[in-house]
Amino acid sequence: MAVKCEQAIFTSIRTLTGEGYRIIAASPGLNPDERTEITRRSPSHNSLCSPSSHAVGILNCRLDSGRYCIGYSRCAGAEQTARGGARVYTNLAVLCEDGFRRFEGNPVRAAAVLAREAGKSIMLKPQPRLDPLELDPDAIPHMDLEHDPTPCFGTSDDAYWLTKVLRPLLYGRSVLIVGASAPFEMLEWTLKALPLPIRIGISVSVGLRWASTRDIRLCFVDHAGIETRRAISGQGVEWLEVKSRPDDRQPEPQTDYCAMIGRWWRDRRFRDIVTLTGLIEEPASPNDLDHLAPLCDRQKQLVAAGHVDRDQLDADTLAWLNRTVAAFSRRT
Repeated sequence: MAVKCEQAIFTSIRTLTGEGYRIIAASPGLNPDERTEITRRSPSHNSLCSPSSHAVGILNCRLDSGRYCIGYSRCAGAEQTARGGARVYTNLAVLCEDGFRRFEGNPVRAAAVLAREAGKSIMLKPQPRLDPLELDPDAIPHMDLEHDPTPCFGTSDDAYWLTKVLRPLLYGRSVLIVGASAPFEMLEWTLKALPLPIRIGISVSVGLRWASTRDIRLCFVDHAGIETRRAISGQGVEWLEVKSRPDDRQPEPQTDYCAMIGRWWRDRRFRDIVTLTGLIEEPASPNDLDHLAPLCDRQKQLVAAGHVDRDQLDADTLAWLNRTVAAFSRRT
C-alpha cells in the first residue's frame, strides 16, 4: 500500500515578484511553519558537492511538526541569478512517522521512490498548487541481504569505518563523512545497524555540502577543504575522512554494541544485523544496547533472559530485552 505524502518543489526562478530560491509549488497539506522550515533546510545555490550536470543529492529530516521531509536534489540548468553556476532543483515529500517507518526509516529508499514518482521531469513553471503524492515502499527492490556489501565501501576494513560512525550517532553527536567511495551504500548500512527508533531520529544528507542551517546529524560529502573545517568548528560535528585503510593509531574505545556489530560484519552476518535492529521496537540508550550485545553474542545458549543481571536494568528495559532476545533467538 502506498504512503500518502505532501509534496513541494524548491528551486530558483525569476518571476515578477522576485528571484532566488524558494518553494515554487506545493500541495495544500503543508502548513506555513513546515514551509518555513523546509525553506531554511533545503539546498540552495552551490549546495551540490559535484559540479557535474548529473550530480544528485538527498536529504532527510524530522520537521518540528513531527512529520518527515525527504528531498531529492539535482542540477536544473544554469542559475538564474548573477551568482552563476548550476541551479539546484529539489523535489520534497513530507510524510508522517508511520509512513517513514514503512520505508524502514531508510531515506535512500524513500528518496529513490520519490525520484521515480516526482523526479522524472523538471518543472520550472509549475502550477503553484500540486497534488499530494503517493509513494510505494515496494516500488523498488529491497536490499539484498544475501549480497555481500563489503566491496561497496571500497576500504580494507569496512567494519572499522562502520563502527566508527555508529558510536557518535548513538551518543547524539553529528558526523561529517568525507570521501566515502559509495556514500549511499554506507549510509544505508550505517542506518541498518541502528535500531529503528534511533534510526528515524537521525537527519541525513548525501551529495550536499555541509550547512549549519540544515541541522544534519549524518552528512556525506565528496570532498571538503579548510572552509568546511572552519564552518564545523565549535558546532559539535565530528570529522571522519574515510581512507582505504584504517588509521595506524590505536582505535578509540568502542561500546559493546558497536564492537558486536563490527564482529558480525567481519563474520559476514549481514542478515543478523538487520534482523536484530528490526526487532528492537522500543527506544534504547547506548547503555541498553551494551547490555543487549553479550546476550545476542550468546543467543543460541540462552534459554531465557533471566541470565541478565536484573539489578542493572529497570523493568521497562528488561521487558524489551526479553522480547528482543526471545524473538532474535527464534530466528537464528
